[in-house]
Order: sequence, then structure tokens, then C-alpha cells
Amino acid sequence: MKAIGIDLGTTNSVAAVHYPDRKTTEVLQVDAKPHTPSVVGVRTRKNGDEYAVVGEDAVHGAKDSTTTVFSVKRLMGRTVGEPQVAEVSKRFDYEIVPASETDPTAAIRMGKEVRTPTEISSLILHKIKQDVGRGLGTEVTHAVITVPAYFEIAQRAATRQAAEAAGLVVKRLIDEPTAAAIAYGVREVGTTGKRVLVYDLGGGTFDISLLQMVQDGDGRNHLQVAGAAGDNWLGGDDFDHLIVDHVLDQIRAEYGEPMLDQKFRRLLKESAEQVKRRLGQSEFAEVNIPGAFRTSPDGPLVDVFYEVTREEVKRLIAPLVARTMALVDSVLAEGNFTPEDITDVLLVGGSTLTTSVREAVVSRFGADKVRMDKPMECVALGAAILADAVSGLECPSCGTVNDDESENCSKCKNSLHGAMSASGLVIYEQTTMALGIAAVDGDNPDAFVEIIPKGTQYPLTKPMTKVFTAAGRQVRVPVHEGVHKIASKNRVQGVIEVELPEGLEPNSDVEVSFNYDGDRVVTVVVRVPGTTFVQSATLHPKAVENGSPAPQEESTEELERAIDIVEMFVAKYDSYIEPWHRDRIKSRLHNAKDAFRRQDDKEQRRYAGLLYRDLDTSGLATTLYYADIVAERAEPAECENIRRKAQEVRQAHEQKNDARRALSEKVLGELIQRELRKQSGGALADPSDLLRTKNPSAR
Repeated sequence: MKAIGIDLGTTNSVAAVHYPDRKTTEVLQVDAKPHTPSVVGVRTRKNGDEYAVVGEDAVHGAKDSTTTVFSVKRLMGRTVGEPQVAEVSKRFDYEIVPASETDPTAAIRMGKEVRTPTEISSLILHKIKQDVGRGLGTEVTHAVITVPAYFEIAQRAATRQAAEAAGLVVKRLIDEPTAAAIAYGVREVGTTGKRVLVYDLGGGTFDISLLQMVQDGDGRNHLQVAGAAGDNWLGGDDFDHLIVDHVLDQIRAEYGEPMLDQKFRRLLKESAEQVKRRLGQSEFAEVNIPGAFRTSPDGPLVDVFYEVTREEVKRLIAPLVARTMALVDSVLAEGNFTPEDITDVLLVGGSTLTTSVREAVVSRFGADKVRMDKPMECVALGAAILADAVSGLECPSCGTVNDDESENCSKCKNSLHGAMSASGLVIYEQTTMALGIAAVDGDNPDAFVEIIPKGTQYPLTKPMTKVFTAAGRQVRVPVHEGVHKIASKNRVQGVIEVELPEGLEPNSDVEVSFNYDGDRVVTVVVRVPGTTFVQSATLHPKAVENGSPAPQEESTEELERAIDIVEMFVAKYDSYIEPWHRDRIKSRLHNAKDAFRRQDDKEQRRYAGLLYRDLDTSGLATTLYYADIVAERAEPAECENIRRKAQEVRQAHEQKNDARRALSEKVLGELIQRELRKQSGGALADPSDLLRTKNPSAR
């Protein structure tokens, strides 16, 4: 068994290995180079068969940009309806499509095949595994893989799946800033007591983490994340595209609109990357592309030659650099720290080589605190150190070291959930977003009720629990992750469906518990106090169906009912639904009708749940829908009040008066909630969540 560390990056990936006997950590070569481009392409043999090429081969053979995939990391765990996915689609020539007719996961059409980002990433990881294995002279079987601190549950799960598909056993997923801090020397003598800020600006993501290094009474080093923030849509790629746009503006000013073909776009993007790197050492750099484009089909080829100065690029990227520093300030403020409280600042990621980035960080913290040591390799080096250190699980109850795969201690039989790795290093990372459920809470019918708050250190020592009221036996727990108080503005990470036992009193209490392990894998437990009923499930990136399946006849009727309700919803509230959400609902309606025709029981139940979820998470449209339903069941006076306030909300929306609309919507929500308290728990059984907050305090 050989374990390595892998930094699976947006632009480049890096692998490293730690040699404990020599006390050295080395970057491993792939294609005789330390960095592997995170690029996958397709080539065609003479007989028409297609095959994938990875890394340098994909970059140099990228003759067809429609089948050459760059920056796939930005699509991990995403669905086609998300606005960010549309932004990726604008930047590249490859076509982003749903993974299948029934799966909205973002995928890419590559020649004759459609591949998901997970599958594409697995090709990159497999190449790394094979190449470094040959270099080491032994098979690589295990790895610690790094992910951005701001990656969500679905994205982390997709990364793990990619590694497993590549034939790797994932010893641990670790946040990239934490890995960089390990490489910096948390295990070494003399680092205890330090407060380290990691500024990690890579090709496609930005993370900022504040870590404290301490030592316990047993001499073990503890690395505790005291604060974290990030932006999964900010990185060196964005710098490159700004330079590309700048050059195109100069071309248009001189020649008019150029005819942009695939080759020119690819060469211009490569030139932008080179310009960015050269400006780290020089005051100016040149974009030089002979025979770059034509201005008309019959026109002559035009050479591109422009000088780009450091000051020009500094001005172009200034807003993006300012965004990173705003996140730095937010992390300091949340922890009540000042720049003077930080002992060290680590610059991580290739984009920190950009002069204006370094200048901004030095200006805030002082040159004596800022360190830059192998910024493009340190994340992989830290992962390699951890890969060597992690060996088994230490039982928190009796201290016995168990196998990595063990669920219970071999000695005391207690659960190993949340157990620490048996090493000289204890790592507590921190959630960058809250985890909770969509529910009706107070005056908000589209509330995000937190169960695990943002900033919680994990792995958790015990589950976190909240109590809700169930309005019926069929309970749906829609799990969201994010920072918004409105559930529909956060990302759905999965749905747990539970059927409660017969004979329960109406509006019975239900406990919902969440637990995180070291890899941010979530276990959801639903329990009815005072009974023996307990059901648990591991949350997966797609909807999880738990509990007793409904009979075929029931699932068919339920889907038919869901289709009818949602079609009515779209027809009536279309103008209040965000365009990308409307497109997703219409796509799901199409697939749901197909499942209905095929009488596929499992798919019928799945699509009924998905349609109800869309119904519950459509923002303003959902609020107006609730208002109409509640008004129909209200006394005449209350009905008139609700409908009058709903009309005010509609008018403000049509007039694009956001301030007035927000105020009116708040009052409408209060009216809805007041009327809900009068009506029975089953009044919203048609479309709404079956959980209502009873006690928002964690036990």
C-alpha cells in the first residue's frame, strides 16, 4: 500500500509523497512535470473510435475546443439549472448538458459520450495514480485529497466518488488551506501558539482560513480552524478572462468585430495566462499571435501583437482582488481578530504570484508576516504529510487504534463516528456554511432552519438536534446548505423521506439530528420522542429515499397529483419565478410525465418529491402560493387582508420596487403565519413542507 497526497486543482493538479524515514516530502512527476493540467480531451482514431487524453496530451492536442474540457472542478456537484453553470458555459466551447433525461447533474458532451465532472475528474486522478506509481515503483492505492474549504457537501461527495472511480481509497478529504498549513510545519517543534491566516487563491477558487496551532498535555499538535470563508467562482481563470476581454477590446477598436474561431480563442487564453505570469517579474508583457483571425470570410489573416502592462492588469483585476480582501476582513471580524493578532500569513495557489495580490496582502498584514513557499505545491505537500500520518482510528472512549474501515471499536464496542485519526496531529476543521432544513418558521414559509451552524468545528463529538412538528405521517426532510435565511436561496444537498408509525397524535414532535464526520459526510437521524421509532440515513448528493416505499398505485396517484399542482403553479405564478428555476421546473415536469407513462415506481416517487421541492423553493412565487391557499381556508375578514397584502406584493414586484416589495412580503408572511396557527396542521398538505419549527434551539 502506498499513500500519496493529491491537490486536485481547477487549472493544475499536483501529487506528492512523504518519506518519514528521510523526513522529506517531494512533489511527484507526471509526464516529467510537477504540475498536471486538469484538462481532459477526446481524440478519434482512424477507425472512428474515440479515446480520452489527459493532462499535457489534452492541452497540446486541443484541436477541438468543443471536446476539450478545462476548469471541470467548477462544475463538480452542480446542476444544469444553476446560474454559475451558465457562466462556465459562456466561457468555454464545450456543451454542458444534463447527465441524463432524469438526472439534472451538469455534464459535458465529449464527442459521442456525455461525461459528468466526476467522471472527468476520475480520469485526471487515474492518470496521476498510474504515472506516479510507475515513478515510485509501487502501486498507489490510497490518497488524501484536498478540496476548497468552501466546497459544499455535494461537491465533496463528487470528489470522493471521482477518486474511488480512479481506483483510490480516500483516507481523508481535507480543506486546501489546512493542507497548506500542515506543509508550513504545524508538526514541527516551535509552531505551537501560532495564529496563521491562509490566503489560497487558485485557478478557480478562493479560500481564506484562520488556523490556530496548539499542543495538548500529551504533546500532540492540534490544528484548529478558527474561521473560514471563500468563493468557489473566483480565481486565476477569472484574471485570465479579464485579460482576454481587454485584448479583444483593443482588437475591436482597431479592426472591428473579429471572426473568432476555436483556435484563436484557445491561443488568446493561453497568451493571457503567459502574460499574467510574466507580469509577476516584468513591468510589461506581449500578446503575440501570428495569423490570429480574419475580419471577414475572404479577408486576410491579421496578426495580433499588443503590449500589456502590469498597471493595466492591476486595474483590470482590482475588483477581484478587493473581493478577496473583503473576505479576509470578514473572517477576521467574525473571530474578533485584527491583523495584528495574526502571526503568519501564508500565500497559497499560483494566482498569489500576481504582483497586485501580494501587494494587497502585504499592505494589510506587513511584509514580515507574509510567507510564500512553493505556493503551487504546498497544498499537495501537506496532503502527503497527512496521508503518511493517518493510520487507523483512535477510539475516543478507550484509546484503542482501529482499522480505518471500522465502525465500532474492537475493544469497547463503542461507535467510532467522529473518531480522530491515530497520528500525532489532531485536526479540527470548520464548516464554512450552515446545514439545516427547509421549513415553515415563524413568519417565514420558506425558512432555512439551521441545525449545524456556520463555523462549527468538525468532526462533531455528538449529533446536533432540533425539534419540529410533523403534520402527517409522510415526512420530508429537505437538507440545505448555505448562509441565507431563505431556504430556496441555499443549495439543496439531498432529501430524506421518512414514514412515521401509525397511531401518532396529530402534530407530534419529531427530532431531527445531523452529524458530521471528518470528511463532512452527513448522517441524518429522525426520531419520535417517547417511542422506539428511529430512522437514520447517510446524506448523498442526490435525493435520498428512506422509509417504506409506497405501493405502485399510490406512487402513480401521487405523481399525477404533483404534476397537476406544479403545472397549475407555473401557469399562475410564472412571472414571479426566476428564469433558471422556471426552466428547471419545466424540465422536471417533462421527465416526470415520462416516468408516469413508463409506470416506473421508483422514478415516480422520486419525481413527485422533486416537484414538491421545486414548489416549496420558488421564492416569491412560493410565498404568493401559500398566501392563496391560506386565504381560501380563512374567515372572510382574514381572507381579505391576506389577498390585499398579496396584491401589494404583486404590484411592487411589477413596478420593480424592491424595498416596497420586501416590506409588503414580510407583512404578508406574518399574516400567513398568523392564519396558519389558526388552521389545522394538515391545511398545507398539498404543496408544503411537512415540518414546522417548534423549538429552534439545539439540544
